[in-house]
Amino acid sequence: QTYQFPPEEILSHSFYVKHPEEFFRFYKEKMLYLDAKPNIGHEILAKLEEMGKLKAVITQNIDGLHQKAGSKHVYELHGSVRRNYCTRCGKFYSANQLLEQLEEREIPSCDCGGRMKPDVVLYEESLNQKTMEDAMREIQKADMLIIGGTSLAVYPAAGLIQYYRGDKLVLINKTATPLDNKAQLCIQDSFGKVISEAVKGIKA
Repeated sequence: QTYQFPPEEILSHSFYVKHPEEFFRFYKEKMLYLDAKPNIGHEILAKLEEMGKLKAVITQNIDGLHQKAGSKHVYELHGSVRRNYCTRCGKFYSANQLLEQLEEREIPSCDCGGRMKPDVVLYEESLNQKTMEDAMREIQKADMLIIGGTSLAVYPAAGLIQYYRGDKLVLINKTATPLDNKAQLCIQDSFGKVISEAVKGIKA
């Protein structure tokens, strides 16, 4: 499938408004992978939360896999493909409800007639203020902050690290990040691999 525009343009607020048919065609074919399974990293974080060792997960991912793995306290900075809402009345719809509509029509709509929109942060849009504030609060009161699988290059999410007041900052990423020098422990490897090894000695 070919598209007339680059992904960065298609996944922008103005494109969603002006070219909804093309937006939803791309969104359905490239963004909705509802059969995706959580990986070992997701599963371990959920287990740590269940054991009382982990207070919250703050993620830039929009795939909803942390919840699928069992995590309860998840702050999704960029939203989730598993939620959609009506831009007129605010009613929420699941990803499956969106897909059902896209099988029949090019632009999904609400019962009230308003246009549906995925609950994800598109280019040109601001992050949800309440989600950001909640994430800041969790970071401020954290004893240990583990940052994994991110280059810390995307703002404002990357700026959240400044709210951490503790002295146990752990950075786990395959490549170096701009904030490596601020961490007490810095590991350049796969997050799933490192966290798997790290939890071997932890007992419930």
